[in-house]
Amino acid sequence: MELTDRRYHVLVYDDDPTMVDVYASLLAEAGYRLTIRRGVPLDAAAMSALAPDLIVLGLLAEYADAGTGFIAQLRAHPDTHLLPIVVCSGDTERLHRLETRLLAWDCTVVIRPFKGEVFLAAARSGLERGSILAARLPDAA
Repeated sequence: MELTDRRYHVLVYDDDPTMVDVYASLLAEAGYRLTIRRGVPLDAAAMSALAPDLIVLGLLAEYADAGTGFIAQLRAHPDTHLLPIVVCSGDTERLHRLETRLLAWDCTVVIRPFKGEVFLAAARSGLERGSILAARLPDAA
């Protein structure tokens, strides 16, 4: 599959409608299938059923603990532990404090504001990394 193939499913998770529109516009224009979520994060089992190939997670300052809890839950679940995650935030202070955890969780970080090509490069990199990891799993076809 090409990294811009519509078979790639990207879940955009952000409570900021303006940012959701930005992510959705860039990703749809690049050819990805999208699911948009707002509000309370799904649990790992529901996320597994949704089966995204990549998650774009807006880490808002006032909800950062919910976002990091969501990532921790995904990393602890066998069906979602390798799911690529792109974390986007303009709160550089909080990102700096979370740097060690985000690195341990193998998240890609995009600092807002960003250029569209930087965001799309992060998405492609996450999809590529996810494809490589999936191919190494014992039950991969």
